[in-house]
Amino acid sequence: MNSFHFLLLRLYNLSLGRIPFFSYLLKRVMVYFLIKSSKNKYTASSRYFDYKEFKRKEAD
Repeated sequence: MNSFHFLLLRLYNLSLGRIPFFSYLLKRVMVYFLIKSSKNKYTASSRYFDYKEFKRKEAD
């Protein structure tokens, strides 16, 4: 986000953001754009590594 976006967000919060419906609407929109539509999804590393590879081999 740049300065212009922060200024728009501030103006929204001072005007329509005080009304509960519009503040909830803004929250839903921001969650969608900032979290759900993210290109880098979280993936658990356990899908890529097998813990058995890291076990110490016992000396015979």
